[in-house]
Amino acid sequence: MVAPHIFWRRLARLTVLVATPALLLTACSVLLPEAPAAPTTATSLPNGVAAGDVTQTSAVLWARSTVTGPMTFVTSSSDEMPAQTATTIALDPSLPVTVTVENLTPGTQYAYRVTTAGGESAGGVFRTPHAADGHYGLRFGASGDWRGSLLPFVAARNVPARDLDFFVAMGDSVYADRPSPAVPVVQAATLDEFRRKHAEVYSEAAEMNTLADLRASTALFATIDDHEVTNDLPAAHPRPRTVALPKRAA
Repeated sequence: MVAPHIFWRRLARLTVLVATPALLLTACSVLLPEAPAAPTTATSLPNGVAAGDVTQTSAVLWARSTVTGPMTFVTSSSDEMPAQTATTIALDPSLPVTVTVENLTPGTQYAYRVTTAGGESAGGVFRTPHAADGHYGLRFGASGDWRGSLLPFVAARNVPARDLDFFVAMGDSVYADRPSPAVPVVQAATLDEFRRKHAEVYSEAAEMNTLADLRASTALFATIDDHEVTNDLPAAHPRPRTVALPKRAA
């Protein structure tokens, strides 16, 4: 039997054999309205916007502004429904901010828009899970192993058009132990270097920002692996005790 941590690591690596990031998509029996066309990035929002940890009634909205000051998050399910507005303060241009929106309706498509203190804005969409009262179909994507040196992740360009219910980031969302254009050293060691690694994979390259577009198009769930820190980080891949196994008879 393959140990669980080895299984998940191999599954994550399998996505890289096809493309980086590669996509695993399930079938869907329900088509909801398409996401409204809207910019997903702005000059002061270079990493775009995202919605994560989405439940039937809540979501965490994310953005990083290079302009410090108040940031406004407006969320609504349609033009006819009252919008929810949340405000927070961007204090550090290198540090993302989040807000939590609550009292959402299960099985509903929401659009949101983030506006910086400088007046620029970017938008995204997400869908809350359905109530557990029927069969609604499901379509999701999954990927991992995002290295800044491999930008712009062309394989992810099709994700916004797939109308996903959610996307799973399976770990190794950065390679802190590999050189890349933003951090050209073998191992990131400072807080600033780690932050630049994360900003890099959600930044534009070759006139594309595929991961920012992906994250703006659906709900996101994420986990970590080892390369967020260093290869084979013990916390990500605990080593079982060595056990002497009997040799197989010839």
